[in-house]
Amino acid sequence: MTLFPLRICCLACLVFLPSCRRGPAAAPAQRQPIHVLVSVYPLADVVRQIGGQWVAVDWVAEGALDVRDVRRSEHLSRQFDSVGLVITSGFKDPWAGEDWNDQTRSDRILRPEQTPAGIEDAAPVPGEAGTPDLLVALWLDPEVVGQLCPQIADMLGRRDLDHAPEFRADAYAKQIGQFLDQQRRQFAALKGKRFLVIRPGWGALARRMGLQEIHPIDGRALGFTDDQARAIRKTASAEKVDLLVVDGPITDPVRDLIVQQTKLRLLVLDFQGSSARDGHQTYLGLLRYDLAELQKALSSP
Repeated sequence: MTLFPLRICCLACLVFLPSCRRGPAAAPAQRQPIHVLVSVYPLADVVRQIGGQWVAVDWVAEGALDVRDVRRSEHLSRQFDSVGLVITSGFKDPWAGEDWNDQTRSDRILRPEQTPAGIEDAAPVPGEAGTPDLLVALWLDPEVVGQLCPQIADMLGRRDLDHAPEFRADAYAKQIGQFLDQQRRQFAALKGKRFLVIRPGWGALARRMGLQEIHPIDGRALGFTDDQARAIRKTASAEKVDLLVVDGPITDPVRDLIVQQTKLRLLVLDFQGSSARDGHQTYLGLLRYDLAELQKALSSP
């Protein structure tokens, strides 16, 4: 009789022994950040401002590597294997999803030229001097980027429902809107001012500030030719414009050569920002620098 309780106890140990030997329950797998590929470095900052720790962002171009010159490469192709979202620049960007079908492009690519402000910016302006039908650097237009913010949050939210409430599109879009309002007030006295460029791209930002970019050629600072210089000088004389904006960075010898060839005031602006420690690493920081330099140059007699 005394063995019966002992037998029950032993059976209980056998039943529960395996569970006693187990370690702590495994933690749920950590969700990987959404891989986002953007065309230019400033848009990487925009995505981080919205997605925070839940995004991992790579970019195609920064500094002296112009996004307009990028072609698909093996390295770039590998990026598309894991990417959840691609944001283009406003230029043609033939590298973006060229191997994807139409549905995948629709699901994964955000094109700033499809925002209301982007459609407005990309349209040729009747009577504007220069070459027609050229797309522009839409990341430089705060209105466009402000309209992109909720679209970015929406596409990120489809891929990470758990953290969608943490995406701060509204707050950042509001910050961009306040910056734009402030800059418009500062440029009000300069409305209608014009400047020349060697390579078109500043038109969207110029129009947003009430200015006009004149682009008689589609050239490059590096490799600027005598024929291109003559075309610039001819347009400068006809339009009575003496300021030439060049996409930076450029070296001092290239700068000096362009001044010598054109006889114009030269303003080097930061077109794409940079991840370098001494570069313009934030979107609003880049715009603040460019607009301050442009305002100063256009205010000079």
